[in-house]
Amino acid sequence: MNKVELKPTGTDWLVQRRADVNDQDACLLVQGYPATGFWVISEKGVFTPPDESPSLNWDLYWDLRLFGDRGEWHLWRTGAGAWAGRLCASGEWSEYLDRNDALWGTRSEKREVDGRFWTRLWEERGATVWVPGEATELPVRLKVRRHIGYQPETGLAGFVDAMILGFRGVKQ
Repeated sequence: MNKVELKPTGTDWLVQRRADVNDQDACLLVQGYPATGFWVISEKGVFTPPDESPSLNWDLYWDLRLFGDRGEWHLWRTGAGAWAGRLCASGEWSEYLDRNDALWGTRSEKREVDGRFWTRLWEERGATVWVPGEATELPVRLKVRRHIGYQPETGLAGFVDAMILGFRGVKQ
């Protein structure tokens, strides 16, 4: 696991890094303004959820997680236009705790766009998120691996990193 510095531009850099985490399509969790949610990255480009046309101005986002079967790229903004990141293979950590964290959504709606299925999950109060694929159970969950590390002075254990492994309750 190596930390790198980079400056995201366009979408080619995402398509190139997709192969680091998956042989086929990879998922991207974007967090920022104007969008927070999941996209799909394939060798053909970036696919966003139905009815959404988010900006590809990376200065509007602060955290990106590109994940697949082989691992995760975690990228975070460190300042004005500067980004850092790390690539972690799914089997790289020796001490970890796997969890399935629930996404919001007590209701779901499936939609197909250009041969890809998406599921919209939402709550009565209006919170909505789209996930790639077809939901097979609610709540849909994120499979997250938390890395356990130790403070050298005290031996106290804690979570020092996390990576998304995929979804539970979604057929891709």
